[in-house]
Order: sequence, then C-alpha cells, then structure tokens
Amino acid sequence: MEAEPPEQASSDETARERSRAELDAALDAGWSRVEAEWDDPRAHDKWIGLCAAMGRLELAGQRYRVVREADPERAERAQKSIDRVVVVAMQTLELAREPPPPSPKRVLLPVALLMTLALVGTALWVWLAAGR
Repeated sequence: MEAEPPEQASSDETARERSRAELDAALDAGWSRVEAEWDDPRAHDKWIGLCAAMGRLELAGQRYRVVREADPERAERAQKSIDRVVVVAMQTLELAREPPPPSPKRVLLPVALLMTLALVGTALWVWLAAGR
C-alpha cells in the first residue's frame, strides 16, 4: 500500500481542521442562542439535539456544569439540562449497543431434539426392517 503524498495528507488535515472549526462555530452559536433564551426549554432541547447529532454531548454537559456552578440563579435549569444530556447519552448508547449473541441453550435444544428424533427414527427403521 502506497503512502499518501505529503500534499494530499496536508490537504486532508487542513480540511479536517476547517471542518472542526466550523463545527465548533456552530456549537458556539447554538450555545449563544441558549444563553439568550435561557428560560425557553425548546432552546435547550435544540442545542442538546445539535450536540447529540454532532457527537459532542460532553460539550453540552461541560457548558451546563459551568453555568450550574457559577450562576445560582440559573443552576436549576442547568441541572435539568444536565439530566436531559444524560438521558440522551444513555439513549444513544442503547441504540449503538449490539444485540447479545444467541444463547448456546437456544441452539443446543433444537439440535439435541433433531438428533434424538433421528436416532429414534433409525432405531425404529432397523427394528421394522429386522421384523420382515
């Protein structure tokens, strides 16, 4: 496998940095909107949704913790939002979780029943064939 030319790697890195900067700018603008509309629960829900969609729920938690600890007047709303961030994070984890593999017992029982049926059928066939 060939290595990327230095120009290509540099270009990809620059694009990622630009994308990250745009993402951070969108999140900062959303947070500014939340602070401007602090008493509107919809503003908080939208911002938490934006953070979830961008995979940055930890940022939402950090910002709300800072407010909770620094501003007693807004601490209650900040705590409600922290609780909401935790709920969204748990839902995200639940969706990402893979189902457990099938239990060996669920596979073993049908196989054992088929083998038993085959043995009984073979024994019955041999017994009937011997009687002729």
